[in-house]
Amino acid sequence: SAKKKRASPPTQDVKPAALASPAASAGTAGTDEAGKKTSPPTPSSGTFRVVRTTYPSDGSGSYEEEYVVGEYATLEEANKAAWREMERNPQFEDWGEEDYAGKSPPYSSADGPFEAIADEDEFIDIYVVDIAKKEE
Repeated sequence: SAKKKRASPPTQDVKPAALASPAASAGTAGTDEAGKKTSPPTPSSGTFRVVRTTYPSDGSGSYEEEYVVGEYATLEEANKAAWREMERNPQFEDWGEEDYAGKSPPYSSADGPFEAIADEDEFIDIYVVDIAKKEE
């Protein structure tokens, strides 16, 4: 007997559950509990993404790596996460916390004092992206 080959379901671009937030998952119109149509959220209800980019310090080469640190419901949460990411990276060691004290992102290891960055092979930028504004 010949077996029939099942068709694979179409692939979907699915955000990992750990990154999903109520604001991020509420991107379309729908219906409420009473069955009434609801409006899509306003752009200001979007979330914020913290991104870390790594690139060569000498300007040579064409590689650049981008890593999403996480997504957050508020700008304040995203700024705190960006600060923690800056604290974790050795390229900011001994100067980042002092130089960026009281400042919101972006944070760039290229801004460090010469003695701190002279031997670095790569620089790191840490910044916040307003997802709603990016998608407009």
